[in-house]
Amino acid sequence: MVDRRLRPLLQGSSKFKMPGGLFPPYTVLAFRAFIIRALAIQPDTLASPFFTPT
Repeated sequence: MVDRRLRPLLQGSSKFKMPGGLFPPYTVLAFRAFIIRALAIQPDTLASPFFTPT
């Protein structure tokens, strides 16, 4: 995501273009936020987001 923002010209001239290359990173971040939120809701699983490596 940072590479696309800092060097957009290199992404445009690349031979290996990934279709939908902007969508998957944001999907993964949203999924991780959902899992952390789901774990933080219940008192018995509240400690797991704090001890999970990122």
